[in-house]
Amino acid sequence: MRSKGRTPDADTAPTPGGLRITVTDESGAPVDVPEQVYRLTREVLSIVAEGGTAAVVEVDHDLTTQTAADILGVSRPHLIKLLDQGEIPYYKVGSHRRLAVADVLDFKRRRDIERRAALSELTALSQELGLY
Repeated sequence: MRSKGRTPDADTAPTPGGLRITVTDESGAPVDVPEQVYRLTREVLSIVAEGGTAAVVEVDHDLTTQTAADILGVSRPHLIKLLDQGEIPYYKVGSHRRLAVADVLDFKRRRDIERRAALSELTALSQELGLY
């Protein structure tokens, strides 16, 4: 999270969320960190602390099929099948498909909700059958 001319420093003073971010400019003077940066940093650290992997993606940016596949954790051919089935909207630039970040993230959220529901159902069924 380094930007030109700024060096992030850890500040140990307690905050309600347990995290404080201090950034200094070239002269060492403290610079206020925007609330959005604080929230993003806290979310990323929370994900990583739980053993997950976090990625920051510019929302107002369209994706190639390979980048979208990487975000979803699927192969590019599988993503193309999803596009052809109408699961995720896309448009073409020449012969190349492009996807809106918001559409890819929306699909990922829906998929994750469906997976959690299926896992909960499987767990409940296993408990009913005495297998769990």
